[in-house]
Amino acid sequence: MIELKFTKPVGLNKLINISRSNKFAAAAAKKKATNLAAVEARQQTKCAIACKVYMTYEISYSTETTDMDNLNSCLKPILDGIVKAGILQDDSLKYMEPMSFIQYTKAPRVSQYVTVRIFTQPVEFKNYVSSQLF
Repeated sequence: MIELKFTKPVGLNKLINISRSNKFAAAAAKKKATNLAAVEARQQTKCAIACKVYMTYEISYSTETTDMDNLNSCLKPILDGIVKAGILQDDSLKYMEPMSFIQYTKAPRVSQYVTVRIFTQPVEFKNYVSSQLF
């Protein structure tokens, strides 16, 4: 298993609000988040995975009023950053099993994060998920 921790990127609602005033600013914000994720990923591992993977995600939030879809949207720049860092070949279903596991953790706004765990063995993935559920 490879565990990577990322600064939580801007959410979809914020990107939509940025794009309403300037579509180029929204694209720049997404690119900045992707580049930051790539740098953070490279700092944590130099590993390159050639096989299909199983993934888990732990996403922090600060309030219970946060939309679930907005939380999940922060994965886009992180997955793109992992690919840009050369850890995964692509973030398509050709390289990632469609089965994943997402956990949500409450954290202060100033220390929000996303932890991504990458498994190459289905048994490891299953054991990890089972340990989190029960």
